[in-house]
Amino acid sequence: DMVQNLQTYRTPGTPNQGIIRTPKGGVVEKVDPADHSLYRTGVGMLLFLVKHSRPDIANAVRELSKVLDGPSPAAMKEMKRVIKYVLDTKHYGLKIEPEKLKEDKWVLRVFTDSA
Repeated sequence: DMVQNLQTYRTPGTPNQGIIRTPKGGVVEKVDPADHSLYRTGVGMLLFLVKHSRPDIANAVRELSKVLDGPSPAAMKEMKRVIKYVLDTKHYGLKIEPEKLKEDKWVLRVFTDSA
């Protein structure tokens, strides 16, 4: 719903953009409590994907995690971008196939498809 109308992205995060905390004494606009909850849920889902199948989004998710306590509308927009990237590239991933050899040793073969 919330990401369907976004354009297609070729990278998981906006290039050269980190999510930086506001300096002490600075004022930044924060999202309302409902969107804050949605932000935390979205980042949690993305962290799960990083751990299990999508290491390519790790840096973008790390940046999003920096403002879990009070995301701005810009952080919310960036989180939606990463989710849209994941949806658009769901055919990406790591293929891992264990193969048992006769000598009772396991060989791990990994195939990747990088764009």
